[in-house]
Amino acid sequence: MSKRKKIILVVIGIFVILAIIAFSFAVWTRNFTQTGVNRNTYDCLDIVYDELTDDMLKEHSYPMTDSDGMKTDPYTVKVTNNCPYVVSYNLYLNEMSTNNLNVNYVKIGLNEEIFMLNTKTSKTATISGTDTAWQLSSGVLGGGQSKTLATRMWMDENTTVSQGMDTQFNFKMSIESVAGGGNYLAGRILSDNELKTTTPDFDVAPTDETSGLYQMEDEEGMSYYFRGIIDNNYVSFAGKLWRIVRVNGDGSIRMITEEKVGNSAFNTTYQGYQYVGYTYNNSHNCTSDNPCNGTEGTASTMKTYLDNWYNTNLKSYEDKIATADYCNDTSYRLSDDWRYYGAYDRITGSAVNPVLSCVDTTVNYGGKYNLKIGLLSTDEIALSGYARSSNKTNSYLQKSSSWWSFSPNYSSTNRAYVFNANSNYLIYYITYDSGGVRPVINLKADTLITSGNGTASNPYVV
Repeated sequence: MSKRKKIILVVIGIFVILAIIAFSFAVWTRNFTQTGVNRNTYDCLDIVYDELTDDMLKEHSYPMTDSDGMKTDPYTVKVTNNCPYVVSYNLYLNEMSTNNLNVNYVKIGLNEEIFMLNTKTSKTATISGTDTAWQLSSGVLGGGQSKTLATRMWMDENTTVSQGMDTQFNFKMSIESVAGGGNYLAGRILSDNELKTTTPDFDVAPTDETSGLYQMEDEEGMSYYFRGIIDNNYVSFAGKLWRIVRVNGDGSIRMITEEKVGNSAFNTTYQGYQYVGYTYNNSHNCTSDNPCNGTEGTASTMKTYLDNWYNTNLKSYEDKIATADYCNDTSYRLSDDWRYYGAYDRITGSAVNPVLSCVDTTVNYGGKYNLKIGLLSTDEIALSGYARSSNKTNSYLQKSSSWWSFSPNYSSTNRAYVFNANSNYLIYYITYDSGGVRPVINLKADTLITSGNGTASNPYVV
């Protein structure tokens, strides 16, 4: 790209949550309780944290199972980035010097994640009265983005009476921020590129001037996607070269392999509506409220292919790969015996209107999935610069051979078609055709890079 915005790392701000919580094996005590909701603002970050209540303290009186621990009321902190550039953050639990309960018995629930406190990275605390700072979480926030961190704490269920009786664990929470994103991959993407805040004309091929990093809401927040002629979104990961598609609303990074990894049919069967589904004959409809994970029905040929490729090539890197949303949009309108699916109307209509949300389906095939691996939706391919006409396509994803999308086109009782991207435009193939496979994964929001500037010759290295 011809324009890049550089952010110089110049300041570290520490935000201390003004609450000390103390718990014992038999009873809870507290040294300080907030009154009302408090708000701290420091440069870019606006932090709002909840009030502690007697009920929250009493719930944690004894050792408990993880399932019971996650049912307790959380202590929440909402962090908002009010600046136009990326800010990274670290959430710390600062252990007080008055503690006499070993951290080996302290369990933490942070949003949906559960872990023992002693498994986290620690450093010497800098807050008065504290000894050790345990890093519970880290991430990045783009301009205007928010993140709510809900923390629960309990004694591990295996804590014995001798280990926990008459003990206390006192701590303070703090948030540390760094402008520019440091070495977080998501932060580098946002700070190395000039953000275009306008909505592009999807009916016109991107040019040098209109190519770049754009923004659009997805179901998790604001997403930042690449469009057009891009030369600085390369990543080296797991021994392969990838292209960054977008930073998702939750801060994770969606990537697609630079080259196809092989060829496969989408489904070797085609005579029926359901064969446009990533899975079909599902036990329930795959919707936003009840997404599928791929075990609910019959696996498509494509699902089997991707699962096998993942287990062979990426299983050992699984700790860096996020479970993310993939949309096999099987919402449809009926015309005679044909079902025309959601992406068909959004991409082939008189006005191209791609989206990053997944419309709920009313059928037991396809829909919304939460997966470790999948394919790009046709909407995402259109956002990159693809179109139905060759003179309107100009995308960093273009290749000389065709490759499958995740989006159904249309189907009937005897034919099923799925969108494909060929060298110059979006097309559709019958499901039993052999097409290229370019796997898609999502790296976790806290992914760090060790080197690189995103170019093909010097990709970001994870």
